[in-house]
Amino acid sequence: MPRLAEISRKSSQVIEVPSLPWLNRALNGGFVRGAVYLLAGGPALGKTTLVNQVLGDLAIRGRKVLYVTTEQSLGEFKAALERVHARGGSLPHSMVQNFFADDTVDDVGSERCSPRARNITAWKLSPSTQFKGGACRPMQ
Repeated sequence: MPRLAEISRKSSQVIEVPSLPWLNRALNGGFVRGAVYLLAGGPALGKTTLVNQVLGDLAIRGRKVLYVTTEQSLGEFKAALERVHARGGSLPHSMVQNFFADDTVDDVGSERCSPRARNITAWKLSPSTQFKGGACRPMQ
């Protein structure tokens, strides 16, 4: 087992969201690459709108992002993305290529989760260039 003196300190890469400078300040510079973020709150507080803006901006800039929902259909979320990000009737190509989404999280509906845990939005900023796993689908 290593001692503290033997452990190297690695710095994490921070990902800024240029369109939301206030969020970068609140997050102490931005999102940590590879981290998982969970946003929880009551209905109609703006969780999906914030995620839409953040992930859309990052995907347009070439970052691979994953959106996982337990309460909203992917069709509803895609419609919200289109309202904010579509130009000329379609989403930018870079967004379509880099934005992945999943709504098939089976464990959330199980008896192990309380009903209050279902009103969540989670996302992951991928440290790799590809998502592994067949459940996640690109937004098209």
